[in-house]
Amino acid sequence: MPALTDFLMARIKEDEERARQAQGFIGRAHAGGRMLDECLAKRQIVKFHDPFLHMECGTWHASVSEPPECPTLRALALPYANHPDFHERWRI
Repeated sequence: MPALTDFLMARIKEDEERARQAQGFIGRAHAGGRMLDECLAKRQIVKFHDPFLHMECGTWHASVSEPPECPTLRALALPYANHPDFHERWRI
């Protein structure tokens, strides 16, 4: 997987862990449940953008040897721009 998808999957996993912890507190269960749903949705978006399957955004074609970093995935990465592993080239 490209570095961007690795980065996103790691951040989603961290968010998912925080959401599971939040579910343990009374009054925060709804927020934790919603965050888990968001993690699932983000994970599915990243998987749909697998470079071998990717055609939805029109940024990659089979004739290209290496797919460019998709603008959709770059947008998903923006909330994590302050993370030390974030690369400025992902900023849109």
